[in-house]
Amino acid sequence: MESFNNLESFSTFNSTGIYCKSGHLSEQTVQQLAERFCMPVLLYNVITVTLSKSECARLEHAWNVVIYKIYGVWDLLNFVYAYTNCLLIGVEMLLRQCSFRETVVKLIRCCIMYTG
Repeated sequence: MESFNNLESFSTFNSTGIYCKSGHLSEQTVQQLAERFCMPVLLYNVITVTLSKSECARLEHAWNVVIYKIYGVWDLLNFVYAYTNCLLIGVEMLLRQCSFRETVVKLIRCCIMYTG
């Protein structure tokens, strides 16, 4: 599953014009576009499955490659994340899972109240 998501995410990043060498878009703008269009493709359906550490590492690496393509620095990615207030992909996955679980709990409570 995650290799398909990686492929689709890179395809989205490359084909939608997000990754372009245009002087009209700043690096921050390209990053925001990637977060809006590519990250949902990369993280599609990961909240409903339990990923192994190696699968999480693959997703993290795929997102790091996207950020690297934007900023052109590999060794300083943690500084890029801190400077741009971008969450690491692992943290993003955890937040999505927590949000998903909260939604499920609310739906269950609603169903119990409705049937009870």
